Amino acid sequence: MIIKNWGFLFFVICVSSLNSYGSEETSSPQVTQIETKTRFVDKLSVKYSNTFFGPSLTSPFSGTHFDSEEEGGKAPLELENSLQAGYKLNQDAILGVVTKWVWHPVPSENQPFMLLDPYLRLSHAKLLTKGNFNVAADLRVSAPVSEKSIAHGLITSVASEQETTYEIPESRFTIGLTTFVQVNFHNEVDHQEGDSLELHLSPKLEYKVSNSLALNMVYELTRTQPRFADVAVAQPEGSILEVGAVWDITNTLKFNPNIHTRTLQALSMDTLTLGAKLDWILL
Repeated sequence: MIIKNWGFLFFVICVSSLNSYGSEETSSPQVTQIETKTRFVDKLSVKYSNTFFGPSLTSPFSGTHFDSEEEGGKAPLELENSLQAGYKLNQDAILGVVTKWVWHPVPSENQPFMLLDPYLRLSHAKLLTKGNFNVAADLRVSAPVSEKSIAHGLITSVASEQETTYEIPESRFTIGLTTFVQVNFHNEVDHQEGDSLELHLSPKLEYKVSNSLALNMVYELTRTQPRFADVAVAQPEGSILEVGAVWDITNTLKFNPNIHTRTLQALSMDTLTLGAKLDWILL
């Protein structure tokens, strides 16, 4: 049923993209070579994002941050990077390739640099929109090149993320819900490690302070289904509560400093962690 739903989502994104793409074509009989080149460059899209998992508030110079999923509750500082290069099918839809990698700036037992699985991504910023209501969605197919994926015998992963937002009329508030579903396919049926299903659910609330600044609160709940396990007995993998600000520095550069905690643990100053996210539209 999940695969059928993704197939329908893929069909809707493609049809919407091609309809808009066709309407953008001009019927001018004479187009110069320079105009053609400019038009092609305008269709290209390059985006970079960086997520920083920083130190706890009580130990800002320790070189580690709180993580309940790690042994001892500590993990090294981490910078997760993402670079997307794609082609704009229209002003709302993009087909691109996303490359991801992790860098640990402080020396530790972990590798300083780690490549994650790249993936092909088809996205639509306004898949469903009406008034103040909007749904953005994407479809992803990954290539298993990371050490973890190879060790777990992963063939590929198919995932989809949907971001639903609603701007409350005559107010500064926006409510939203982000859902993420990923199905992993493995080639070794007797291999017990790895998850076959990942689910993420993130409701959020945002208050617009000005045209370029907003305050937000996000709660993320994650569930995973280990291989050869029943979905009904899958246990919550973790939950995160995040409070921060979203600053649109320019039309192409966004900065999101935040404080977050994994709320499965008792809330204390030791579990509060500094973080930040940077989104930059390069092209």
